[in-house]
Amino acid sequence: MLELVNPHSHNSGHEPEIILGEDNYAFAGLIIQNLKRSGVNNKIIHFSDGAKVLDFLFRKGNRPHRQEGVPYIAILDVRMPAADGTEVLRKIKGDKILKSIPTFMMSAVEDPGVIDLCHVMGCAKYIVKPKNYERLKESIIELGYHLADEVIPELKKKSSRQAM
Repeated sequence: MLELVNPHSHNSGHEPEIILGEDNYAFAGLIIQNLKRSGVNNKIIHFSDGAKVLDFLFRKGNRPHRQEGVPYIAILDVRMPAADGTEVLRKIKGDKILKSIPTFMMSAVEDPGVIDLCHVMGCAKYIVKPKNYERLKESIIELGYHLADEVIPELKKKSSRQAM
C-alpha cells in the first residue's frame, strides 16, 4: 500500500479520502498527478490489487484499515490481480455500510458488457482509458474536476450532518 498525503491538507475526520485500486504503478502515478492538477488535494491511498482494497475496506489482515467516520471515494481498475475491480465493486455495493462509497471504474478495454455490469452494480462512472496519452490525461483531469466540484463537497456535507 502506498499512501500519499498532501502536506498542506489536514483530515479533520470529514475530509474524504480516495482509494485507488490500480496494479500499474506508472498509471497510478499518472492518475494521482492529474487528480492533483485538477484541484483534488485529498489523501489518496493506493493499492496494487483488489484483495488489498477489500482488506482495507472490510478491516481484514494486519494492514491499515478503513476508519470510522471518514468518507471514502473509490477509483478502481477493472482488471487487477487477486480480485478484479468488478468483484471489489460488487462487494462494496453489496455491503450496507460501504454501498454509499462513490465508486469510479476505469479500464483500457471498452467492453459494453463490462460497462453495463458496472453500471448495474452501482458504479458512479465508468471511464475508458484512452490509448492516447494526452486524451488519457484529459480524462483523468475531467474526473478530478467532477470529484472536486461535485462528489467531495457532497461527501463533506453528509459527513458534517452525521457528526452532529
